[in-house]
Amino acid sequence: MDIKKKIDDFSSGISSGLRDDPELMLDVKEEIKSHIEDSCESFKDDGKGEEESFELAMKNFGPSGDIGQDIISANRKRMKLRAAIKLVFRAIIVPLSVILALYIFLYRIDSLKYFMNLNSSLGFFIETKRNPEKLWKSEPQNKIYHGNYITDIINKGDKSKIKPEITAAEKFEPQNARYNYILAGIILDETSKLEDEKSWKRKNKKNPANLKFKFLEPRNDKSEILIIEDISKPRYGKSEILIIEDIPKFELGLKEFLKGARKEYYNAYGKEMLELELKKLPPAKHYEDILLRISIAAGSLLPDLSPIRNINRKLVSYAGYLAEKGRNKEAIELLDGWNTMLHQLPEHQWTLIEKLVLFAIASNGKNVAEFYKKLGEPLKAKQVEFISQKITELQNEYWPRDEKFKRIITKKERNNTYLAENHSGILGGMLLPALGSGITLNKEELAPMRELDYLIFERKMLEAAILLFIVIMLVCGVITLYRIFRNGKDDAPVLLLPDFKDTLKIIIYGIILPLGFYIIYSRFTYFGRHEFSAPLDLIKRAVEFFTMSVFSVILVFQLTKTSVTKKAAALSIIQPTKLKVQKLKLKAAVTAIILLSLCMIFAKDVDIVYGIPAILVLCSWIIFSIVVFLKYKVKNEKKIRRGTITRSMIPVFSLTLLALTLICHPILEAWERHVVRENQNNFYNFTSFTKYEGKLVQELNEKIGKILKDAKTIRLPN
Repeated sequence: MDIKKKIDDFSSGISSGLRDDPELMLDVKEEIKSHIEDSCESFKDDGKGEEESFELAMKNFGPSGDIGQDIISANRKRMKLRAAIKLVFRAIIVPLSVILALYIFLYRIDSLKYFMNLNSSLGFFIETKRNPEKLWKSEPQNKIYHGNYITDIINKGDKSKIKPEITAAEKFEPQNARYNYILAGIILDETSKLEDEKSWKRKNKKNPANLKFKFLEPRNDKSEILIIEDISKPRYGKSEILIIEDIPKFELGLKEFLKGARKEYYNAYGKEMLELELKKLPPAKHYEDILLRISIAAGSLLPDLSPIRNINRKLVSYAGYLAEKGRNKEAIELLDGWNTMLHQLPEHQWTLIEKLVLFAIASNGKNVAEFYKKLGEPLKAKQVEFISQKITELQNEYWPRDEKFKRIITKKERNNTYLAENHSGILGGMLLPALGSGITLNKEELAPMRELDYLIFERKMLEAAILLFIVIMLVCGVITLYRIFRNGKDDAPVLLLPDFKDTLKIIIYGIILPLGFYIIYSRFTYFGRHEFSAPLDLIKRAVEFFTMSVFSVILVFQLTKTSVTKKAAALSIIQPTKLKVQKLKLKAAVTAIILLSLCMIFAKDVDIVYGIPAILVLCSWIIFSIVVFLKYKVKNEKKIRRGTITRSMIPVFSLTLLALTLICHPILEAWERHVVRENQNNFYNFTSFTKYEGKLVQELNEKIGKILKDAKTIRLPN
């Protein structure tokens, strides 16, 4: 028998008492083999033959039975420790790493569900928000809840319910003009309509008599129809015809409007309701929380605007008709009501769209002033003309138009739009351009918003890497179980526990260094381009995403495989020659990452440049790996089993997952909370979407308030 075979059999027999721990058994076996082989070599050096050297070495080693017991006794503590470590990995570390990783996804999914559905975490308030009537009845004297209930009724458009509820609301809050204006607007809408003048004239070509008169009288005493030219001359040059189909009912609507004009104030309680709703939400910590608040704000209903527009467009024309017919007192009463409404509206307006409606109402002031002059009210005419002129000038200051009412884009607005689209976050790019020249933007103020977008990319990148590790662990687990059941317990894949040094090296090289490189690179102004909005470089971000998540996983996988292969070679499970291939493949992977990173850094201006280097580098790495593998591949006497590799990888991957979930992810979470807080302090004002819009609306309210106040001081010259 071959001497090496004898030494191997003897070593296997001596170490067989440690078969419960295959790795330890192989380790001890290698130590015994090494000791006997060294002893044989020593005797050979003294001139002994091969057989004699073996016998002398065995004699020196001692009786196999006693030595076997001694070895078992000496390694019992070590075996128990290793068994405990395996148990910890099997029962705690591996399940814990998977649970923590899954928790991250479930936590985010739960946040998304919360964002999408407004689930029951807000309890009674959210439930009653879906049912405003229930919310109001929980506090019957609460004006805010009552106003919200009326808003919901108007929005649903159930006319059979609107009128009785509005009548009841007027009794509940008798000094609020809102309910009269809403009812008046509904009645005017039911009894009249506005039609484009050109369209109306085309319809009446066969009846030219209709086109000769400014006003067409009712066809009979019941006043079934009355057609009036729209004397109010809409600001944007579109002339319309007012068609009244039921004059008595139409005038009933005007009387309802005048009831509102005699009241103290107008308030729809939209802002107050939104503030209450936002206060009930838990503190914002994540991007989803900001989206939730913006979606709630965007869902705020403003159904009052439609009836108020109706009143403005139809009332002034009808007042002109009354003036033509000599019904001066009624005409003046309507115009005074219009003037009162103009003074009532601004106080509780809190959105930009409400301001735009107010601008449209104020632009009608020029026509109101003309009617006042015809009716012998020069002071009122002068005051209304002043209000209309100043508010129109104010509108043109922020959203200028030319003589044909076409929007003029100023240099300031262009600059604001550029900054909003190129240097803010995704939401800023959507919300800020509408504010026109009324705001002044700069890169520094927008930084927290775009930083939040980058954090989302980075978080998704990390979560993708975690998901890939979970998938790889699952695949490794399936392969291992398959090999165990196929080969049986005696020939099951060996679990080679990683050395602490190797594990630390894998985590440092595979996770910490790539992440550190990305953080340093991305924060440099020129390379990372974080001074620009994330959507501008979507392909670049995709390459970063691919590089960081996929190649980090590849690095960890390759390093782990190299470590396991190295250990397997040390235990004679395989021959060490294959390590050359592993090292070269690892070098190829690292080289590919470096080249790809360089392409990512310097290919900045043309989108297609991002993809081509990435594909070329990846293909080069694959080809290089195949060539190296074919060149250096050596047939081993005993190849390492796949099950041994996969089984030995699971503990390393679990530790890597723990590093990602317990270190990297919490750091990103903490930074995200900080940036969200910065955004809340410096950018978002959820009752008006952004602080810029809130500030603009407040500024407009103050200026309009001053205009209205100044108008009251105007007097006629003596």
